[in-house]
Amino acid sequence: METKGAETARRADFQEAVRAPRPEGTCLELKEEMELFRFLAEAEADGIYCYFERRDLEPGEALYRENEPADFVAFILSGRVKIVKETEFKGHSVVMAVHGPGSFVGEFALVEGTRRCTSAVAMEPTRVAVLHRDRFDELAGRHPDFALRLLKTVLRVVYMRLRGLSSRLTSVF
Repeated sequence: METKGAETARRADFQEAVRAPRPEGTCLELKEEMELFRFLAEAEADGIYCYFERRDLEPGEALYRENEPADFVAFILSGRVKIVKETEFKGHSVVMAVHGPGSFVGEFALVEGTRRCTSAVAMEPTRVAVLHRDRFDELAGRHPDFALRLLKTVLRVVYMRLRGLSSRLTSVF
């Protein structure tokens, strides 16, 4: 149970974040493009924007590469990102998935700080909102209800992706 002093400090932090200048459009884009963020009131959205970093990618630009440290998740605001896995044959890779607006990539970085097992590459001009693991930990400490909803949604989507993959694999054999 949160003490009265801790609750007051959390509210003061939230109000300070709401008043701070923000990158134009980040919160609005998150709220409009991501179903995950639609439940947020505008003031709440303004309170979490500071945890995200907006990045613009050109076609062919890597958001992350296989074997790099996995330290962020990216929420796709516009454009498309392909997930690519290198094969055992040098110079050959397989496109494992394509994700567009409203989706996210690199989600395991929120819970597991290992290396990336795939690459994520923009297929067209793409805008993402990046949430680094250390910023997520901060967010979870200050906005635990939001962090729990975020993790539940990520888990639900990962489950659906694995279920789809399982169906595709069983149809091959």
